[in-house]
Formats: sequence, structure tokens, C-alpha cells
Amino acid sequence: MKSQASSAKRQAQNPKRFDCLNFRNWNLFEICDLEFRIYRQGFTVVETIISISVLALLAVFIVNGLETFRESSSLDRAVDEALEILREARSKTLGSEQASNYGVHFEAESMTLFRGGSYDSSGPENIVVVLPSLVSISAVNLSTTTANVTFERLSGEAEADGTLTFATTRSSKTRQIQILPAGLFFKL
Repeated sequence: MKSQASSAKRQAQNPKRFDCLNFRNWNLFEICDLEFRIYRQGFTVVETIISISVLALLAVFIVNGLETFRESSSLDRAVDEALEILREARSKTLGSEQASNYGVHFEAESMTLFRGGSYDSSGPENIVVVLPSLVSISAVNLSTTTANVTFERLSGEAEADGTLTFATTRSSKTRQIQILPAGLFFKL
């Protein structure tokens, strides 16, 4: 009896407070009204600012990660294109296409497949491959004074051996290609 009296007294002091132990005093409509008021309050300005800040921070990390991936894939693509153009020059030379040897000329932003023993920038049969905008050839360390790699007919040997270094323009990522005197080449 005493607990019912104290429960009724508390209910009279605070009509919206519910006694969880006394189920008889619960009014379902008042409970629903109280829950509706709680949900109706919405977000505060501080909560909104914190949420926007967290989203902005996540966006920065995601964009940075995507940019790094883009650079790496551009660098790998440039190295693969260089290997492909070297393979094509060696293949054409070994096949004695047009009874000539072939070579590749390297510049900072492009590679040129040419016919003959020496590079002529105005050659009509030159095939120029432009590197992706994020990549450049940072170093050409060949055994000759020119930036050309030509292949010998019948043997396929390279007249110049050494390394080619490809680098990204924004970061310090590099990849190298090794060219051997036997005319073989591979990524390092």
C-alpha cells in the first residue's frame, strides 16, 4: 500500500514520469507522446557540424587514396607501353621487316619506334607513343651517348644496354626497365 501511495505521489509531482514498476499507472498515449517529442527534437548545430567534419575528413582520405592509385596505375601503364614498344622493335628487326633494323628513341614525355640504324625525328614511319601526363622518363642510362636502343638483325642483340627510369611527376614513385646486351629487357 505504501508503494502505491508513493508511486501516486511521484506521478502527481511529475505527470510525464512513468513508474516502470507500477504497470497499472502506465498510459500508452502519454508514452507515445513522450517518445514522439524525443524524436521530434532533431539534430543540434554541434552535431551537424561534427557530422559534416567527419564526412569531409573521410572524403579527403578517399580522394587521396584514389589519386595515389591513379598515379601508380599510370606509372605501370607507361612501363608496360615501353616494354611493348621495345618488343615490337625487336620483333620487327628479327623478322627483317622491310629488310631493316628497328629501334626506340626515348624522350622525357614520349617514346618513338623508328626504322633504321639511327633515329630521325622527321622519319615518315616513326610511331610516337606519348606517356601519360602523370609520368615522365626521368633517367636514360644507356651504354651509348644517345637515348636510342636499336636491335641487330638476325641476332636481336641491343646496340645499347642499361636502364630506363620512369617516375611520377607528383610523388617519388619510380619504376625501371633493364635492357641487356643480348636484346632482352624486363622490369626491375
